[in-house]
Amino acid sequence: MLIMNHLRRSDAVFTALAILFCVNLVLTNILAVKIFKVPYFNMALSGGDLLYPLSFLITDIVTEIWGEKRSRFVVIAGFIMCLFMLAVVQLTLYLPPHPYWVSPENSFGLTTPEEYQNAFTSVFHVGGFLVVASSAAYLTSQLVDIRLFQFLKNLTTGRHLWLRNNASTILSQTIDSLIFTTIYFFLGVGLEFSACVHMFLYMLAFKTAFALIDTPLCYLGVSIVRGQLREVAA
Repeated sequence: MLIMNHLRRSDAVFTALAILFCVNLVLTNILAVKIFKVPYFNMALSGGDLLYPLSFLITDIVTEIWGEKRSRFVVIAGFIMCLFMLAVVQLTLYLPPHPYWVSPENSFGLTTPEEYQNAFTSVFHVGGFLVVASSAAYLTSQLVDIRLFQFLKNLTTGRHLWLRNNASTILSQTIDSLIFTTIYFFLGVGLEFSACVHMFLYMLAFKTAFALIDTPLCYLGVSIVRGQLREVAA
């Protein structure tokens, strides 16, 4: 009975982290269409950069507690959820707008269903380059992160969580930023090479800083999860 309770608690905690990962990843892809200027810095980042690093923190915690196999499951599940979101959003784009959509007191100056439709399309339209760039960068970087994290854990016999957390995340984030910048901004959007280099460096700097900052969060997350599992085992 004690073993069954422990397994149920373990599965419940794992499921919660998997759901958080998928929701975070879907939001990352939705917010990625906006490029904003970082306050007080002359830096350009996409909205997705605000949430995407969190996905690596979650997979690091999952890999630390449950191992590489479950982390890969979470990554693939997140990928499938993003494809589902993309399919539903693109289908919605092609549905004809209804006059009821128009709010006479809206603060955006939109007066016709067609204007609403154009505004909706401008935000949610996803080009082929964005899909390819996001998918290739995501799958490659996440799988590299998990493999390197597990390799370093085995190499250090479970010690030095800070090392595998930072090393795996920084390397995988570098790969992610390079792939996404090359495919989307350079080949897709057609930004000049110098602008793409700036975008790559901006994203990498932000993600590297987050990787260093999230080390205490990784320790905290691992400690909380292990504490939850120990409560049942005690």
